[in-house]
Amino acid sequence: MAYIDLLQQNVTLAADAATTYNFSDTLPPSQDGSPHMTHLGIQLDGAFSDTMVANSPLSGLITQLKIQVGSTVICDFYEPITMGTLDGVSQLGILAQTLGGEDYVITDAESTTSFLAGFSLPVGLDASKAHRINVTLGLGDVSNWAGVAFNATTPTLNLVTSYGVSTEATIIAGRQDNDIAGSASRTVTIMGRAGWNMLGIMACGPNYDADDFTHYKVNNGQFRDLSVMQWRAIAGRFNRSPLARMPAGTGASSSSGVVAAGPTYQAFQTGACFLNLFRISAGSDLQLQITNGNASSRTSSIFPVYVAPIGQNAGGRPRQTIANKDSPTKTVLNEAQNSNV
Repeated sequence: MAYIDLLQQNVTLAADAATTYNFSDTLPPSQDGSPHMTHLGIQLDGAFSDTMVANSPLSGLITQLKIQVGSTVICDFYEPITMGTLDGVSQLGILAQTLGGEDYVITDAESTTSFLAGFSLPVGLDASKAHRINVTLGLGDVSNWAGVAFNATTPTLNLVTSYGVSTEATIIAGRQDNDIAGSASRTVTIMGRAGWNMLGIMACGPNYDADDFTHYKVNNGQFRDLSVMQWRAIAGRFNRSPLARMPAGTGASSSSGVVAAGPTYQAFQTGACFLNLFRISAGSDLQLQITNGNASSRTSSIFPVYVAPIGQNAGGRPRQTIANKDSPTKTVLNEAQNSNV
């Protein structure tokens, strides 16, 4: 009970221009009895105008990714900073690799312009029924990412659906920005979702060159702040789970399986840090103290990650409990002379 399906999208990509695409499709139910859709992502299959030299996996090209399934937004990522020409792993890529998604780009040595690139995230959707999906996908300048533009036909854009068994559903919530004064700390609140545990947060800075935010303290029971390096150690970056900057075959690979360049790993990426919160109690708000190690003000961007049993509704923010009921009749009567309404 496991297979992968491709849904080709009728979307024409720009050869080399930052563009946002909106498209929709219906995710089919499982065809082999698999109870869940485990992962959902995108794939680009095509060629470049010349030999490409990518500086990051596919996540480095993605500037925005919003996925809405039915009425529930399961991913709402809008990047704080563009990866551009920097060699590294983007904030979205760190998030995908931490959660167990895919993030790769592979070129072919026998045809140095052809490539296959993919990105996916765990979702944990009920696969016994079809789901209507709406996607907003922002891509940056292709030549900044690959050194060259797509060829004249541009790649085919596919939705990639993986079926199998999931233990939980996942939501990547929208970005929360907070300005932190220079050389100062500020406590911010990241709101919980009813019925959903907060697995962790993606803490992003305003640039990839340095860790402007040096320490984070979880006030939900934590007695001291921890440095970004300590948080990365908790995430297993230094001994078990380094970031894959380039999967095997990125330099050049062929259909015969000959790989000219092996995988490239890095222990961490400055400017971004995943904070493993070990599933804070369902619905609980997070009180997070952020320390700005820079002398000037910086903006911190936080993406919460929530998990829950599959089938749990989306939960929600606090809401007002009194409804304002409109009645033209009552309005007219209130205005009438000698009215006691």
